[in-house]
Amino acid sequence: ASRTGNSMAATDGAPTPETLGDAIGETPHYGIHLIPIPGGTDRAPDCGFYASIGKNSPLIALQELLAVPLDSVGSHVQLVYEDRALDSTRGLAENSVTLPGAARRRRGDRLEIYFD
Repeated sequence: ASRTGNSMAATDGAPTPETLGDAIGETPHYGIHLIPIPGGTDRAPDCGFYASIGKNSPLIALQELLAVPLDSVGSHVQLVYEDRALDSTRGLAENSVTLPGAARRRRGDRLEIYFD
């Protein structure tokens, strides 16, 4: 199957989020499941996207990566974690995002960050 910007179907028929680009910043990288805010943009699949970023990398890099499939500008993409907007000039740690430990990262656990 080829990637066309839409999600690919998983073996169980449920859509699988497309992975956006390479990991951003320095290791360790944290897996992110970027989920569209309900009722928000119609330019993203409901299943969202996957990405990875280092804890100290400014989130603007994640916004710019996400802006490509949304046909938008990175600064127009709002990231939300636990009902609060994230500061794009700061990293995950500086935004007080609860980061999974090494065992959870090895299991493939991802942070859920919403976008609009």
